[in-house]
Amino acid sequence: MTFDDLKLKFSKIAHSVIANNRYMFEQIGKMSALQIAKRTRLGYGVSDGKKEKLAPLKPSTVKARKRKRLHSETSTKKSNLTETGQMIDSITYKFSSGKASVTFTNPKAKQKANWAHDGSSNRAKREFMGLTDLEKKAISRWVKEYLVKEIKARL
Repeated sequence: MTFDDLKLKFSKIAHSVIANNRYMFEQIGKMSALQIAKRTRLGYGVSDGKKEKLAPLKPSTVKARKRKRLHSETSTKKSNLTETGQMIDSITYKFSSGKASVTFTNPKAKQKANWAHDGSSNRAKREFMGLTDLEKKAISRWVKEYLVKEIKARL
């Protein structure tokens, strides 16, 4: 087998592993959704690829939260976009047209996420639907390890 033959074989295997690998893309979506939910519950969003503390709650919000039954992963003063937990709990991924994307199972949750992301005149921006550079790096590392394993298995 010549070097060119080997190169062609490797290229075909690599293309096959990537092009026909729904599992890999679903795992990327799943890891992304879980990481976004985990980071947000801890009170952090993402800005310019960096993990950033979410904007603090206004005093009027803290006061109103004292009268409500809150999700177990928050408190009256904690800014983590988890009053009831419905929005964060509905973060998921979908696989379509060969790619995975992070979305919500609940349309109302998606609307709330857009409000949080955009902010308004009386609401601070709380950007959370993205990945930090470190989160992207961790997912990329998993993809690399997975691809190497899959390619080796086919050689």
